[in-house]
Amino acid sequence: MIMRMEEILASFKQSTDRNGVWAAMVRGALTGAVLLASACSEPQTQDDAEKETPAAVEKSGDAAAPVIAAVHYTPSIYGNYLAGIHARAQNDSTAASSFMNQVLKEDPKNISVLQMAFLLRLQEGAVDQALPLAKQLLLSQPDNQLASLNLIGDAFRQQDYAQAKTLIDALDEQGLGELLKPLLGAWATAGMGNIDAALAVLDPASKRKSFQPFYSFHRALLASQAGRDAQAEKYFTELLGDDGNRSIRGAQAFGAYLETRNNYPRAAEIYRSFLQPVQPHPILTAALAANAAGRPGQLLIKDPAAGAAEVLYGLASVLSQDAAPSALPLIYLRLAAFIRPDFEEARVLLAGVLEGLTRFEEANVIYAGLAEASPHFETAQIQWAVNLDALKQTDAAVQRLRDHVSKYPDRSRMAVLSLADLLRSHERYDEAIPLYDRVVSDLGTLQPLHWPMLYARGITLERAGKWPLAERDFLRALELQPDQPNVLNYLAYSWIDQGLHLDRAVTMIENAAQQRPEDGAIIDSLGWVQYRTGDFSKAVETLENAVRLMPQDAVINDHLGDAYWRVGRKLEAQFQWQRALSFDPEPKIKQDLEKKLQSGLETIATPPAPSLPSAQKS
Repeated sequence: MIMRMEEILASFKQSTDRNGVWAAMVRGALTGAVLLASACSEPQTQDDAEKETPAAVEKSGDAAAPVIAAVHYTPSIYGNYLAGIHARAQNDSTAASSFMNQVLKEDPKNISVLQMAFLLRLQEGAVDQALPLAKQLLLSQPDNQLASLNLIGDAFRQQDYAQAKTLIDALDEQGLGELLKPLLGAWATAGMGNIDAALAVLDPASKRKSFQPFYSFHRALLASQAGRDAQAEKYFTELLGDDGNRSIRGAQAFGAYLETRNNYPRAAEIYRSFLQPVQPHPILTAALAANAAGRPGQLLIKDPAAGAAEVLYGLASVLSQDAAPSALPLIYLRLAAFIRPDFEEARVLLAGVLEGLTRFEEANVIYAGLAEASPHFETAQIQWAVNLDALKQTDAAVQRLRDHVSKYPDRSRMAVLSLADLLRSHERYDEAIPLYDRVVSDLGTLQPLHWPMLYARGITLERAGKWPLAERDFLRALELQPDQPNVLNYLAYSWIDQGLHLDRAVTMIENAAQQRPEDGAIIDSLGWVQYRTGDFSKAVETLENAVRLMPQDAVINDHLGDAYWRVGRKLEAQFQWQRALSFDPEPKIKQDLEKKLQSGLETIATPPAPSLPSAQKS
């Protein structure tokens, strides 16, 4: 859903900071390490041991830190504790959970260890096994939101809506509770048969502005699930209107509702209005195909339990967009899938969250479980290959995509393109070129939206040393999409490096830089054209800005080193070349850097400021 993420994420941080959940886990590692050291020192007498009680540790001032006293544990338990902390820091929740469960067996009343074991079970998807720990936690932490959500999820799963409502009413409204309590409460109320009261709870006008899309969406879902046709029509129309929240999920829900009322033409119109021509969303593509076949319509949300799962899925989808990976979306998705085991969209998003946590093998297990008929099937095969490549299993990744393309030749354009991109990323240009040729050929008459295909093929041709063909693709891409900054940058940079068409290249680079002033690669190109035309002082200023934007790029640091050398700042030049070398540059660049570090640019002629006659223009 399209929302103001800043407020949602701020609420998340407020909630987690207030509960101290994640901070406690980190601080606990330090506490455990200190106490482990004391346990491995001189033997204690019984009197000494009695002094080192949990209460004494608690008085250290960090009430949120796990209390682990050496008197309780054998060294092996300390080892399990520290191993669990280490595994958690490495995003290996499976191992972390196993180690922490061993610690919990030794000291089942330690609240901080209990809390950590509970969280790890949720992260691993052992939601049913987390339930007894949640009940224990709530005895001492009645405002523990995740423990409450665990019990609420179980009540929804069993369709015990009265129990769910009782638990929801006790939820704290701080942080994300402000959003979760009314949404989950409305679905529980609907499950108890009071639709009017449920709809009243979801009046968006009475809610915080940033949360309104959630309330509007779920009010429409609730009305459609309850068979309130007039209200459902009104709410969905408002939701997807020009002033509403134009989300694909909303379009899917409205279209599905219309199909249950045999209004297939209007449903198809809605699907098409949300379909992006460059990369059509698989859900909408599948919905259009089913619509054309006249498949009987089914509501997106069939019962209040599914509505509760949708609440958690929607919130996880927003939280997962945060740049910093977090375990909270993972937990919400685990709960959503627990409530609704057939929730495929939640599982696909869960795979994406796992990837963000670098847990690629686990993500691939989810992709392996998708049926061939799933609208996510091809996307899953592509991402599976991407994950294999991230795991340094490039040959397996290539083979997976080749097998998919071979088995499904009529439904694999994106897989062919992904295979070509994968091969290009590993400098297997000769293998990638025919695949790009296939993609471009399949497009038929080229449209403006097809410029990325030509751009990708042009890069591959240039790297393969086939410059005339590459130049053709770049120029054709600019015909389709004039002033496209990426194409302008790549073509102009290539011309500059070859000393070709410098007047036009300068104009193109300046155009691209004006459009993308925060793009380090483009600003580097601008600095490089200034360098190549002999304006070294200006090049230094521009390239320093490019390094600020992309500090770990070997080429940009190399360029700045060259510019420093030309203006006489030779020590700084050597520092930049050494820095560029530390970023694992390509072999040719590495070789040049090593030569520069030995002899500078003394043996390299200073590039003259070229004249720019009109004859050089393409």
